Amino acid sequence: MLIDKDSRVEVIVLIPEITEIDKDDKTKEEILENFRQAWHEAMTGKTIPVSQIWEGIEDV
Repeated sequence: MLIDKDSRVEVIVLIPEITEIDKDDKTKEEILENFRQAWHEAMTGKTIPVSQIWEGIEDV
């Protein structure tokens, strides 16, 4: 197949439509604030043993 070097090509660019923002999605600022709080709690010893976290979950 021989193609003329001066031929034109049509390109179709598909761009997804803007979808609704999920109300459960957190903003970057909220995520950072949650991380800062968790880091502070971990560094100051305000932690909960894993065994305590899992209590009662097996019944769910």
